[in-house]
Amino acid sequence: MLSLNREFIKRCDKNQIISSLFNNISYSNNRFYVKRRDNEVQIPNSNNFGNNNNSSNNNNNNNNYNNNYNNNYNKYNEYNNISQYNNINNKINRKNKNKSHPQSDLFKVDENYNINFINDIGFEDNKIGLEKNNTLKVSPKNASQITSTTTTETETTPPKDFSYFHQDIQKVLNEMKIDKPTLIQHKSIPVIQSGVDAYVVDETGTGKSYGIMLEIINRYYNTTILENIQKNKSPSNTKTTTPATSIKPKFIIISPSRELSWQFGYWCRNLLDRLLNNLNNNNNNNNNDNNNDNNNDNSSNNIKYLSKIQLAVNNGLSEELMMKQLLSSGVDILIGTSNILYPFIVNGFIDIHDLNLLYIDEADHIFQAFKSDASLKVKKNRKAHPLPSELLFNEIKRRVREDNHIEQESFNDLILYTIKKNELENTKNLKNKKNSRFVKEEKQQAQQEQEQLIKKKYLHTIRPFQTIFSSATIGYTTKKHIKDRDWINRNAIFVSGLHESKVSAISIKNQNKKQNGQEDNDDENNNNNNNNNNNNNNNNEPIIVDQFSIVNRLTHYFISVDSETQLLNGIVDTWSNLKPKIAIGILPNDSNITRICEELGKRNLNSKPLSSIMDFKKFNSLHLQDENVNQDAKDLNLLIEQQIKQNEIETNKMIKQRIKIRNQEKKELKQQKQQKQQNNDFEDDYDTDIPANKEWKLKSFDSTSVLYLAKEDSIRGIDIENVSFVFILNVDVKSSSYLHMIGRTARMGSKGNIVCIYNSSISPKYLKVMNELNIPFEEEDLY
Repeated sequence: MLSLNREFIKRCDKNQIISSLFNNISYSNNRFYVKRRDNEVQIPNSNNFGNNNNSSNNNNNNNNYNNNYNNNYNKYNEYNNISQYNNINNKINRKNKNKSHPQSDLFKVDENYNINFINDIGFEDNKIGLEKNNTLKVSPKNASQITSTTTTETETTPPKDFSYFHQDIQKVLNEMKIDKPTLIQHKSIPVIQSGVDAYVVDETGTGKSYGIMLEIINRYYNTTILENIQKNKSPSNTKTTTPATSIKPKFIIISPSRELSWQFGYWCRNLLDRLLNNLNNNNNNNNNDNNNDNNNDNSSNNIKYLSKIQLAVNNGLSEELMMKQLLSSGVDILIGTSNILYPFIVNGFIDIHDLNLLYIDEADHIFQAFKSDASLKVKKNRKAHPLPSELLFNEIKRRVREDNHIEQESFNDLILYTIKKNELENTKNLKNKKNSRFVKEEKQQAQQEQEQLIKKKYLHTIRPFQTIFSSATIGYTTKKHIKDRDWINRNAIFVSGLHESKVSAISIKNQNKKQNGQEDNDDENNNNNNNNNNNNNNNNEPIIVDQFSIVNRLTHYFISVDSETQLLNGIVDTWSNLKPKIAIGILPNDSNITRICEELGKRNLNSKPLSSIMDFKKFNSLHLQDENVNQDAKDLNLLIEQQIKQNEIETNKMIKQRIKIRNQEKKELKQQKQQKQQNNDFEDDYDTDIPANKEWKLKSFDSTSVLYLAKEDSIRGIDIENVSFVFILNVDVKSSSYLHMIGRTARMGSKGNIVCIYNSSISPKYLKVMNELNIPFEEEDLY
């Protein structure tokens, strides 16, 4: 098709450009032809466009045009309307707007410089415009109706099975008694499999992260494991002979904490291990001979495939040892936190050229986007000290743009840029000729205008890999934060299951009220009023108010205390009365978990840090512990074990020093109390006879029940089976953080209990949050 030269654009005005286009167009037998290198290409008539009864030549032309149009639309479907390609800005010089054109008997030019053909020739409101590849294009009338979708509308009832995935994965899920996908999995998995970027949002405990993990394993199983089996390749044969200096992961998962990263790694390895075992059993059944040799080979291959799932978290190793550990495994699925991944990408250790999917879980917590009413001081502080997640995504974007994965410059933008530049140069020359005392000021203004107007339009990044963000509380602020910084492709889709969860929760609530014989009209009106008020107050986070389902499945207990001793007594009292088996305790980020575990242990309550069930030290060394590894791998394993032992010795020393300091402080407090008692026998600040100051204990130690303690930031996304209670211990809560904390129980539609024990000074904050979430707030007295 016809294309223009940039040098020609600089020398021509509007009318010259239009006339040059149509000097190459000929008209014959009620049809238009474009001259290109002594060949004539027919422009299809609108009456024949898309008609199946045309001649073969017309069909070929139409098919070629439709293919080009669809390819162009798929590549640039971030534009909401195809007619945007034809619009030239109205601010172009309009002096010659009404002048006749030598070809005016065939077409008309409107105020937007779109070329409209006269109806009696056969074209009805069809336009010829400039395509993004600087070529002439006919856009039919119905093309403007094609828009890019921002939300998905699928069936509200999920299918009966996981038919999205490979049959082997479906079999493993049935063995794990995971029969049906949840609603958000049914809505999000087809979107992810289409390859488009997406935001996945639903309330906590609905299987968002697990569904995305299933798709990652499904891709890895199909594209890597099955292909290697067909080619009779083992994982070790895929490595190159030259020593590698960087890793090339196919999938990267970013989480806010190392605990959540370990959980993703456990999920991936558990599912992949089951898949490989079933695959090996089928192969052994087909080959009955040499079963012992096959079993040994299969076990070694399983370890090599499982070791390709690695963690990039703070596991006590130095950066050099961690890099050697990851290099020895040949990572395919890398899971880590932003503070560890960022330096690895900056120094080139992580190569993203083979990346297929980038998944960010708990995106709102990772980026911590500011609301519109944030103070200028806070914004300046963030700009001076950006988060590791922001640095990481800016570096990823920079690497992608270096490979020229950006949008092509629009031909219309190029015309506007050159015309504005010429106009500003002309006005600048005129102002230089003036002789007045305001010449300098006018020059400064002209330079400022030139910097603003001549500035080229930003060309967005087109990532060759897929990017998925998920969280239960991705609101307007987080989406805007991501979109404004060009961290996601412009054709991203927003997938949400909050509306269906809200409707189902309200229907269940109404059914319960009808069964109890209660009238719900007044209550519904009050709830609607509260929702409207909350929406007005929280415009930046409208998602928080919609999460009714999990709230209605929980039983809340609120206990106000005045000291740490009373807080521990509240835990013991609740434990003895309600008798939970598995519970999670959430503490503020500045708490000392080991000390609180010691105090609860003295009271016969079995408590452990959450990290105690997660083996960070040996997770990445699975392949190094195999008997068939070479000597280099054995030496590396010894170095890792030595460093782990040194770290344990250093931590034990630190703990002993802290214990000494704590014992000294206790002695000083006792001495001060004794002196006060000697000076005034009537004063007694700490009387053990008062119930509030007594240390309550359980009757006996029960090893079958356990309380896992973790900090607020490290608890996000954690999924532990059979958790019936969540203890929120003196945490300064907000609506979004409270939803994530209570989501550790009542998962997948089950019921749970929330026990909030806090200092009386923050009681008003709890009251405010409970009103925002429509949770009844009734404090209980511990004594």
